[in-house]
Amino acid sequence: MLNASRYPSRQRRLSTFIREHQAAILELWARVVRQLPIARELDRPALIDHLPHLLERIANFADELVEGGKPRLSPDLAEIHALERLDAGFDLGQVVSEYAVLRDCIVQLWSEQADPSNDDTLGVRALNRAIDKAVSVSVQRYTRARDRTLQSLDRISAAALETRNLNEFLDRLLDVLLDTTAAVDAATILLREGDILRTRAAVGLGADATTFTVRVGEGFAGMIAETRRPHVLHSAATEPLLLNPAARAKGIKALFGIPLLDGDQLIGVATMGSVSASEFSRQDRQLFTALGYRVTSAIVQHMLRDAAECRARQQLAVATLGMHALATRDPSVLLEEAVVAVKSTLGAELASIVEVQHDGSLAVVAEHGWGADVLGPLPPGEPSQAGYTLSSGQPVIVDDAAIERRFELPARSHEKGIQAGICVAIPVPGDGTRHYGVLCSHTVQRRGFSRDDVSFMQAIAHVIGTAVALRRSEDERERVLAQEQARRAELEAVIESIPDAVFIGNAQGISRCNRAALELLGMDSSAELQQRSTAQLDERLQSRDLESGQRIPPSESPFGLALAGVKSSKNMAITNVKTGRQIVLRTSAAPIYRGEDVIGAVSVNADVTEQRRAHDVVREALAQQQAARAEVERSLAILDSILAASALGIAFLDTELRYVRVNDALAAMNGLPAADHNGRPVRDVLGEPIARHLEPLLRRVLETREAATNLESDAALPSSPDHVRSFLANYVPVVTAHGELLGIGAVVIEITDRKRIETALREREQQFRTLADSIPQLAWMADATGYIFWYNHRWFDFTGTTLDEMKGWGWEAVHHPEHVERVVAKYRNHMQAGQEWEDTFPLRAKDGSYRWFLSRAIPMRDEQGNVVRWFGTNTDVTEQRFMIEASLVLATSLDDRATLEKLAQLAVPTLADWCVIDLVAGDEVERVAVTHKDPSKVELVRGYAATDRLDPNVPRGISHVIRTGTSEIERDFSDDSLRELMIVPLVARGRTIGAISLAIAERDRSFSPRDLETAEKLGRHAGLAVDNVRLYDEAQRASRMREELLAVVSHDLKNPLGAVHLAATLLLQQPTPKTRKYLETIQRATTRMDHLIADLLDIGSIQAGRLPISKEPEDPESIVKEVVDQHEPMAKAKGITLVRDGDLHGVTLFCDRQRILQVFGNLVGNAIKFCRSCDTITIRSDTDGAFVGFTISDTGPGIAKNELVHIFDPYWSAEEHAKKGTGLGLFISKGIVEAHGGRLWAESEQGQGATFHFTVPRAS
Repeated sequence: MLNASRYPSRQRRLSTFIREHQAAILELWARVVRQLPIARELDRPALIDHLPHLLERIANFADELVEGGKPRLSPDLAEIHALERLDAGFDLGQVVSEYAVLRDCIVQLWSEQADPSNDDTLGVRALNRAIDKAVSVSVQRYTRARDRTLQSLDRISAAALETRNLNEFLDRLLDVLLDTTAAVDAATILLREGDILRTRAAVGLGADATTFTVRVGEGFAGMIAETRRPHVLHSAATEPLLLNPAARAKGIKALFGIPLLDGDQLIGVATMGSVSASEFSRQDRQLFTALGYRVTSAIVQHMLRDAAECRARQQLAVATLGMHALATRDPSVLLEEAVVAVKSTLGAELASIVEVQHDGSLAVVAEHGWGADVLGPLPPGEPSQAGYTLSSGQPVIVDDAAIERRFELPARSHEKGIQAGICVAIPVPGDGTRHYGVLCSHTVQRRGFSRDDVSFMQAIAHVIGTAVALRRSEDERERVLAQEQARRAELEAVIESIPDAVFIGNAQGISRCNRAALELLGMDSSAELQQRSTAQLDERLQSRDLESGQRIPPSESPFGLALAGVKSSKNMAITNVKTGRQIVLRTSAAPIYRGEDVIGAVSVNADVTEQRRAHDVVREALAQQQAARAEVERSLAILDSILAASALGIAFLDTELRYVRVNDALAAMNGLPAADHNGRPVRDVLGEPIARHLEPLLRRVLETREAATNLESDAALPSSPDHVRSFLANYVPVVTAHGELLGIGAVVIEITDRKRIETALREREQQFRTLADSIPQLAWMADATGYIFWYNHRWFDFTGTTLDEMKGWGWEAVHHPEHVERVVAKYRNHMQAGQEWEDTFPLRAKDGSYRWFLSRAIPMRDEQGNVVRWFGTNTDVTEQRFMIEASLVLATSLDDRATLEKLAQLAVPTLADWCVIDLVAGDEVERVAVTHKDPSKVELVRGYAATDRLDPNVPRGISHVIRTGTSEIERDFSDDSLRELMIVPLVARGRTIGAISLAIAERDRSFSPRDLETAEKLGRHAGLAVDNVRLYDEAQRASRMREELLAVVSHDLKNPLGAVHLAATLLLQQPTPKTRKYLETIQRATTRMDHLIADLLDIGSIQAGRLPISKEPEDPESIVKEVVDQHEPMAKAKGITLVRDGDLHGVTLFCDRQRILQVFGNLVGNAIKFCRSCDTITIRSDTDGAFVGFTISDTGPGIAKNELVHIFDPYWSAEEHAKKGTGLGLFISKGIVEAHGGRLWAESEQGQGATFHFTVPRAS
């Protein structure tokens, strides 16, 4: 055991050295340790870690060892440091090397700065024991943590190889975590599916824990996923971030989570929780983080394998459904198989197929999991995911129904608890714009759907669409065949029913004809006809041209032309074979096509012999009719163009009130096509409610033959029964020139939008007027010429006028006579120029007083930029003007009595009828100012409520206000000459120094809260001004005393000091060895005292603005050379390099040489004083326009940022340098430079040296 008596107290220096030089030890240690590659990546806080606390404990350990105790070094810091380095990637050798470097740095610095004769053996031994203990603890903790981590990682690697699916692997992973970390009671792993985090494995939270899902960015897990950083909760059960109900029910206290990242991709989130502990140890968190990093790749591999297996299942399901589609002819069976395949393959709870019906509505035709009651038509107009899918034509995914905003989910979806789903359109093959329906899959849990899921759904939809189209095409083919057979039968019947002769055939012969054709040819049956060629039949008929009588060749007959592809008709003369008489046939023939090829012809032959006879008779009549019809058509065409071009709704009604003609504009109003109006009564088109009011009106127009015009009505048409619309209509009787009443002409305009706009304008105008009445300003509006037509209520309340009195230019009556002419002229000029108007002038209140207003008017313009009206306001600025004038009065004089007298005169009559001001001096009260609007009553007021001393017992009045600092207003006076009295305190810097009394004597008005606020503000400003005058007087007295003191110092101290210095100098000429040292000490002390006295005199001169400066043209090069010559010996003595940089040859300064040398001496001397050995001081110089700039920079310790702002303050020194100077040099230097017209400033960062700049004017 060590004995303290064997270790003298003067030698206990190693522990003290460690404490005093901790920063230097850490700085040297950091430079050495930075040579380790892994340490270069750490920032300084992470590199230093817990070493400052460890150094303190090493020092304490050394003290206890020296004092004979049994020192113990707590292992916790070394353990924490080891874990931090393990987390940062250090190996064990690098951790041990850090402690070895720390020992070497302490010993190195100790040996450099300690007294060699002072052998602190016990301190060094304590250091070695402490370092060795820290190394031992770090090695043990590092080894345990590494072994524990490696064992856990080995188990995870084995689990990754042994498990066959992702869920089994995740369960094994959580078991490893619980076995490894005793503090963990519960853990979960959530994997990302799109924007959803779904719980894939959980332990310790119950059977329902795996149903929990959360969005990225929501709750604790979502926050980790979004920030991709670990997070911890210490009171998780009460934290709003904890959204997992199972974890909250479990009562989890500590909760730690990490993101699972595969490169830049977020895979999921892992969390661990504890019920018993409120915080996990650092080692537990590091182990959990390491496990998370290791398992991420295994999870990704399992996810890829699961995705591949899922893709294979999906492909198999698609192939199976495709084979079933080929095997079955019943679409309903295929649809049932499809929803079962989708539900089972995607692992969904519900699947369905929605079909688009012929009328565009939707119906559920197959389902699985929903229940049979869901089959059938969907409610019309009900929003749904299926409807949105059809409208967009794209797959629509809902991963969280709670936040879906694109559409509303149907009520039955909420009943089933739907949380997520996917819908894809079932395409119609070959038509990209049409869809058979929608294939849907839904789950009762939030989940994401992958691209493979979307592709699978689209493949199933394609199989369904193809199969349904195939079945429909087969059904359509059978239907077409049946229709073809029916059409043939119908054709036979039609041909037989035609009275004219009909022939159907080709160049080889006639294949079909009717009974009339056989009679024309003189044949009994069609079999006889089919035995002859076309040429033989033509020869039998002997067709001739009706005009020339020539035979018509078969190729030029209508039938022959039709076989050539030409449709034609012709009148021909033939011989009736049966009767032998000549008849005239009107033959029309047309080709029969198959594709683009002519395969035959059909001709219809009508006997027009009798018609030909009548033809000439009716020809003239037909010509007349044609001319009349052409005229009517022209008139109708003009009418139709007018109707089509008109934006007005136009209709013609007959006398039965039926629509005869309607244009498109009116049809659009009624919601029906124009063609659907013709022939229908008004009652059918417009509905019973409208017809009940409209029909009597229309009948009255028919009866009276008088028009009904400008009729406004509101009605809901049958096409939009829930929407009431507004119309303006004119109804005019239509009468021919002969007086025949044909019906009614109607012109209708829809004015719904116009009425809505008018209503909105009225509402906005009302809102504007309400707003204008609620603002504190007076407000008004004028037309484009400046004629005012509206005022708000505040205008009338203030002026006591009416609108009839004020409108137009009546407002001139409330303007002050001295200002009205100027105001009106400026107002009219701005109105004519269309420019914004602003002016300040007084307006008369209803009590006859005038108040000042800041008035503005801005123009409101139309779309062409023309002024349509003006909006103006008048803002009361009386108090502001008064306070500005009061501030000017208070700021222009240092005579407090005269100032307060002017202030009282200013307050009357603006604030009151009379005013008195009292000041306090101790317990005495002095009345210093009295003003009355009637000068003859000043002496009467002077004695009102006057008092010589403060009375602490009065409950009100001047003494009470001064004592309490609280304003008061008195209104109960028996004297008719005094109505109200307001007393406010004069306050300065928290003290009440007097009071201002303001009174209303005769005016018909009262003090308002605004008057009180203005008076109190005046009291504060006046009190501060009076107090400033007092402070100024005190400062002047102090300045005079300082100058007297400096004069005493200059004369009574400097002269004796000079005598002492001279005597010491003379004695040094013949010194003795014994007296030399003392004489030199006296000489240095007197020199320092002389400099100090000179500095004090300079400070006094600078502060008084009278620093003596004697400027002459000077050579700056010689000044800098003298500075270098003076200071270089001192710099070399400290191992400091003094450098000169810059060339000023040919430049001349205009300065006081000795003063500039004094500045250099202060700046360079300070640099030498504070720099260390091996530092460098550089003096630079250059020209800058009319100035020469000098810079003194060094590589010393620099100046702290918080100290840099004070270095030019007098008598200020940094705390660590307080004993190295008086703190006057920089203040004096700055005063000298500024007296020359230049600037002096400094720049520095702690540890980076300091730089001082100053400028001196050049000689002109």
